[in-house]
Amino acid sequence: MWALRDINFELWPGQALGVIGVNGAGKSTLLKILTGTSKETEGSFQTNGTVSSMLELGAGFHPEFSGKDNIYLNAAVQGIPAKQVKERYDEIAEFSELGEFLDRPIRTYSSGMAMRLGFAASMLVDPDILILDEVLAVGDAHFQKKCMDKFAEFRSKDKTILFVSHSVYHIREICDRAIWIHEGKMVMDGNPIEVTDEYENILLQLEADYFNKRESVTGNLVNGLAAIEDVSLYLGDESIASKEFSTGDSITLKFRYTNPEADEAVFPMIAVLRNDGTLVFAARPESALQTGQETNEVVLRIPRLQLLSGEYMIDAFITDKTAAHFIDQRQKAARFKVTHEGLHKGIFLAETIWDHDANKKV
Repeated sequence: MWALRDINFELWPGQALGVIGVNGAGKSTLLKILTGTSKETEGSFQTNGTVSSMLELGAGFHPEFSGKDNIYLNAAVQGIPAKQVKERYDEIAEFSELGEFLDRPIRTYSSGMAMRLGFAASMLVDPDILILDEVLAVGDAHFQKKCMDKFAEFRSKDKTILFVSHSVYHIREICDRAIWIHEGKMVMDGNPIEVTDEYENILLQLEADYFNKRESVTGNLVNGLAAIEDVSLYLGDESIASKEFSTGDSITLKFRYTNPEADEAVFPMIAVLRNDGTLVFAARPESALQTGQETNEVVLRIPRLQLLSGEYMIDAFITDKTAAHFIDQRQKAARFKVTHEGLHKGIFLAETIWDHDANKKV
């Protein structure tokens, strides 16, 4: 089995490429090859300019040495003279925000503190190509913001960044392009938002596969009482059955059920869940449905679908007045997919209004 297969890309000065994928996809192997710590079996690559990598911040530090001593040691390994370190030491110390901890042994540091020291020490190097592997996985939001500002400064100097991360947010913020690797192969190459959207859908599907192992309850829970027959979805009016919609579409849902005790009131209810089992919303009529007929169909209209990109499912129920007791239920009665072309993220599109206060001076 190949760790990597058919990986092809070009990266130019001033560009930042994000690499994303689940654990074991081959991301770190790719970086090890590009930095020369591992040898490719076949294929080739070419880099123009000096390369610096931050694959494991702090991994080369000596645990018994102080933070300050490790800065000098790390610089010596990279061929940077002590004089240059001394000239920039105050700048490095200030950036790290470690204060008196710089005089304490590394073994007393937390992972976040080691990350701060490693990143600050890397400022001594001014490469043409910077290769980063999960360097923002630890550390507080304040320091992560400082690091991201440094990345922006690096790119403004026409430098190149290759950034591996599980963080969709950081890929989108730092990179102008992304590739998605899965099982050693490149699945997608393109705009960071489009690539990470598809990647997130896969992550949700993995969670959904686990969630969907639950035993589905279908059919009459109590013989002789109301029972769900079918749940179906339509685009707009009731003429076009569909399982794919876009944010903002008008949707009609038909809920068909039988009620042998036609004079007994029942409450149809639906629950919409994301495919990982997260409940998005539930809805049922405000008043009981008592039609006097055994076979019934109730229609739920959603004038404007507020859901964002993702895959969803519908659980259907018939309940009593309190909704505490289920007369019948059908899990995963329907499935549908939503696409959204905008930049909004999350589960639903909130109605928001942005405005300027023309009279306010800033």
